[in-house]
Amino acid sequence: MSIIVQTILAVCMLAGIHLGEVHEGFGYLTLVSSIVAAVTAVMWKRRGGPAGVMGHALGMAVLLIIQFALGEVGHPVKWVHVVLGFVIVVGLLTLPLSLDKKR
Repeated sequence: MSIIVQTILAVCMLAGIHLGEVHEGFGYLTLVSSIVAAVTAVMWKRRGGPAGVMGHALGMAVLLIIQFALGEVGHPVKWVHVVLGFVIVVGLLTLPLSLDKKR
């Protein structure tokens, strides 16, 4: 859910609306959520859950850590941050597909 809010905020910011602090706050929430999801996926895998979910969740957490760091750097890497944000949204939208993969 926070990624949807982040996407809306990012589009508004690209349109010139100053929402940097709100975007940063939701960035913290999104980062923590992804780490919690990754830890949960690892625990689920250890109990027989699908490996695809674990790999996907760990990959998304790594990308979100990088994304957060790029956001902290700011303007010099703005477009790298924007493109990676798009990749993350696509990756999270495909997460349910990893539920169908065999263990």
